[in-house]
Amino acid sequence: MLLPLIGEVINKLKDVRYFSKLFEPKFMYFGLCNLLETFQRMMNSIFQELLHKGIFANYMNDFVIPAKTKKELSKRTV
Repeated sequence: MLLPLIGEVINKLKDVRYFSKLFEPKFMYFGLCNLLETFQRMMNSIFQELLHKGIFANYMNDFVIPAKTKKELSKRTV
C-alpha cells in the first residue's frame, strides 16, 4: 500500500478552519522495513470508518480532527 498523495490529503482539508491534533507516536515497534507504509496501513485499518466519513485525517504520523466550525469540532472531540 502506498502512502496517500499529500495533495489528496490537502484537498480533503481545504474547506475546514479548525483542527484538533490527536497524538504523534514516538516509537515504531515493527522494525525499519517499510516503516512508513506499514504504519500508514495500520492507521488506515484502525480508523477506516472515521477516515471514510471525513471525521479524521492522517498522513503518516500526523493525526487531526478537522471541522468547519468550533461547534462541530467540539462535538467531534468529546
